[in-house]
Amino acid sequence: SLLNMSLFHPFEELQCLDFYENKAYDSLGSLRQLKILNLGGNFLNDNILPYLNTLTSLTTLNLRSNNIEGSRIKQGICNLKNLFELDLSSNNFEGHLPQCLNNLTHLKVLDISNRQLSGKVPSTLTNLTSLEYLDRFSINFQGTVSINSLANHSKLEVLLISSGSNMLQVKTETWHPTSQLKVLKLSDCHLHVIPSFLLQQYHLIFLDLSNNKVLPRNMGIVLQKLIYLDMPKNIFEGDIPYSIGEMKELYMQDLSRNNFSGELPQPIVSGCVALDLFDLSNNNFFGQIFPKYMNLTHLHWLYLDNNHFSGKMDDGLRSSTSLEGLDISDNMLSGNIPNWIGNISTLRVLFMSKNYLEANIPVQLNHLKSLELIDIFENSLSGSSKLITLDLRDNKFFGRIPYQINELSNLHVLLLKGNSLQEHIPNELCQLAKLRIMDLSNNMFSGSIPSCLGNVSFWRE
Repeated sequence: SLLNMSLFHPFEELQCLDFYENKAYDSLGSLRQLKILNLGGNFLNDNILPYLNTLTSLTTLNLRSNNIEGSRIKQGICNLKNLFELDLSSNNFEGHLPQCLNNLTHLKVLDISNRQLSGKVPSTLTNLTSLEYLDRFSINFQGTVSINSLANHSKLEVLLISSGSNMLQVKTETWHPTSQLKVLKLSDCHLHVIPSFLLQQYHLIFLDLSNNKVLPRNMGIVLQKLIYLDMPKNIFEGDIPYSIGEMKELYMQDLSRNNFSGELPQPIVSGCVALDLFDLSNNNFFGQIFPKYMNLTHLHWLYLDNNHFSGKMDDGLRSSTSLEGLDISDNMLSGNIPNWIGNISTLRVLFMSKNYLEANIPVQLNHLKSLELIDIFENSLSGSSKLITLDLRDNKFFGRIPYQINELSNLHVLLLKGNSLQEHIPNELCQLAKLRIMDLSNNMFSGSIPSCLGNVSFWRE
């Protein structure tokens, strides 16, 4: 049932009212002094709009996540000329936003992100020159649109635009903003060239141009203050621009799922000293994976999986003593797992599967007390191994025991207790003629123990 708002008549000086996830609007008009109204997360429809008409003192109005279609919006919101913040996101607006929103000339924050909006991008925002934050994220607007309507918005700091339909092409060539942006998102906007206005944007700390086709050579020189660089899933090819190495404050760099190639560029892995997350996965990089000139001393997460790195691992990552996650799976790495990995005491996640690494597993890995997930299966266990004891107890191995384990021909002791290994125990273990002691307890195996292992002692501590 609806809450009777007449209960609030004695509180004429009330300035903030929050009805998040409720149904209540009867007699709202009596609260003439109300400044903040949160009606987000309800099931309200257009019937709420006329009740807002007299709340002329409102500065903040949240109608996020309702069922408002907007047909009666002129009867309510458009008269609230003192609004500073308006959230209309995640409703059922269709077609264009009403032109009367231009009356809200004091707006600083506007969120109209809504997958129901379609058609051409409206010119509603032209007069809203007080805007500091504008979110048009995930909308279904179609066609080609210029953002020249924002040319006079000198206070704009945050601009978020993304197409929900993959049918929107944003034209930026003739836009010369009078503002200095701090956050810019232009994803899925069919950009083919780097927006020229970025050359004059000196305060950017977050830039997202994902799902486009642009990457300027000089971007690192122009955007030296950038903190977040998020450009996955584009069609970038060739080398990464070396100028990115000039971004000394860059905290996160995601260039994954592109077609970059070449070796790891020295200016980046030695110059981006503030990097916390570095993601180059799913590209075509090759050559040395950890060159000696790396200088990523603040790095916590490194993703280089699904590339073409080859050869033995050098020790360039040795200085990354705060590393928590490392994924170098799906490459062509060879040689032994280096001992220095066992010295990174903060390591929690280690993925090295699907390479050509040799069977020797350094005992130093047993020192990684923070390790939660480790996957080094599906490597090249070819040739005669001198390994006699394989002790991987109490780690976080998952999946199946690799069939290639039969190549460890000299193995006497196999200890895999306390992992998350699954599926059946492979018959390939029967080919380990020298195997005498095995501990597979505290895993998630299914099926029966192969009868051929009758001469092996199943040992427990």
